[in-house]
Amino acid sequence: MRNWPTQLLWILVPAAYIGCTNTPTGLEASVVAINQDFAFTPDTLTVQVGSNVQWNNLSSDYHDLVSDSINSSSGAIPEIALAPIGGVDRQYRQTSVEVNFGTRGTYPYHCTIHTGMHGVLIVR
Repeated sequence: MRNWPTQLLWILVPAAYIGCTNTPTGLEASVVAINQDFAFTPDTLTVQVGSNVQWNNLSSDYHDLVSDSINSSSGAIPEIALAPIGGVDRQYRQTSVEVNFGTRGTYPYHCTIHTGMHGVLIVR
């Protein structure tokens, strides 16, 4: 005679697990690192609408992010000041920041402190 309740569990438990995700929306934060080579890594990032993007300053220098877009109210990247590791102060209060992007578009940005640092965020 078969043990139906036990066999049924072998079918139902894996099926329920497959439907689970770690986040309610299914969208995890994408990360852009600022490294010791004065670069945004990756320098071009593509995410879905509604995604969070996190910028982490992993260097020993101060950095900022400023949108290249003229109209910053249209979903462009906000101005962000990032402290170096261990260098948080009144103006540069954080080494990491996370921003949600709900508007489609292409958003180029740069660091005004280090003119060679450029990045692009594409929201689809």
